[in-house]
Amino acid sequence: MILSIVLVVGFGIFIVRQNVVPITSTSTTSTTSPTTTTITSTTSPTTTTITSTTSPTTTTITSTTSPTTTTTTTSPTTTTTTTTTKSRVNYGATLYTVSYGQIQQTTLQQAKDEVQLFKNMGITYYSIHINYDPFLFKQSDKIQIFDSIVAEIRNSGGKIHIADSGAESYWNNKLTWEQMKISWRDRVSLIAARYQPDVYTIIKEPAWYLGMISNPQAITADESVNLAKELSQIVKSVSPNTKVLFVETASAYVPTESLYSPVKIEILSRLVQDSNLDGVGIDIYGARCGNDDKTPQLTNVVNIITSAGKEYWIPETWGATAAAFSSCTNLSQTEIAWAEHISGYATDKNAVVEWFFSQRFGSIQTPSPTYLGIKDVIQRYG
Repeated sequence: MILSIVLVVGFGIFIVRQNVVPITSTSTTSTTSPTTTTITSTTSPTTTTITSTTSPTTTTITSTTSPTTTTTTTSPTTTTTTTTTKSRVNYGATLYTVSYGQIQQTTLQQAKDEVQLFKNMGITYYSIHINYDPFLFKQSDKIQIFDSIVAEIRNSGGKIHIADSGAESYWNNKLTWEQMKISWRDRVSLIAARYQPDVYTIIKEPAWYLGMISNPQAITADESVNLAKELSQIVKSVSPNTKVLFVETASAYVPTESLYSPVKIEILSRLVQDSNLDGVGIDIYGARCGNDDKTPQLTNVVNIITSAGKEYWIPETWGATAAAFSSCTNLSQTEIAWAEHISGYATDKNAVVEWFFSQRFGSIQTPSPTYLGIKDVIQRYG
């Protein structure tokens, strides 16, 4: 007799579908967990009995198949999809009507109109390069303009950026370095406490103040670093949520420029170690009608800033300096082209950009071609 046993095992097909959604500027990794599929075919023990009877003997032969288990394991599968989108730029602008000595001539309505003009073009940071004279000489009407305009900016959803600019009276009545340090501490403490700004530039281009100081030779690297650290601490003590910036001009970091000094890079390298300092600004101008681009020469300095975890700002920028305005063939065209250029640069560097010569924007009633062109740039990059 011939005994035949047939085992047929069916294979299941498993399909895993994975949806990957790109997230801007983020590397997204999706991993399928290891999957183990166990297919078990069990043939129950089978007993086959063949009986041969040769009286009086019975012979029994038993055949048993053991249960059979088949295991299949799929390995983990990892799919990584990366999409990169450049960062958007946050923009600011200097409120010309209430900055420097202009506060002495402006009216509250003029200042409010400028705030509205900025809001209409998509500005986030409203920068006041504050003149300390109204506080020194107790000019309550001018202080009231400062107070009102800060409230106006906040009510319009904007952010306050105050930049120290000393006092206009110091140009004609110079202070010694020791006197200037005392004044600096006093004005930073008073103004930061009074306005609780979103951003405070404690030093706006060190060279800016030299004409206010009778003995600038007394200013050493140690003096500069120690003062900046002290001012940062003062701001944080009276306005803890304020971002603190130190600002220098681009020319100070470019070896071919007259303002350059290796000491300035040393000062920067020391300042970025200060935990109270949130960011560093570099003022960049296309000095000769947009034909003087220093951004390629700032790479190492920007690396010093960002590698220390500090924000990078461009608190002053324009397509030309005021001295070059008259020599530009088409000033508005130069200004708009520079705005486009510096916005592309800021996108790559994740920098904040603030326009400086805002008096070139015109008015709400008659916005200038420069205003309209830069507004378009803001809408595309911001």
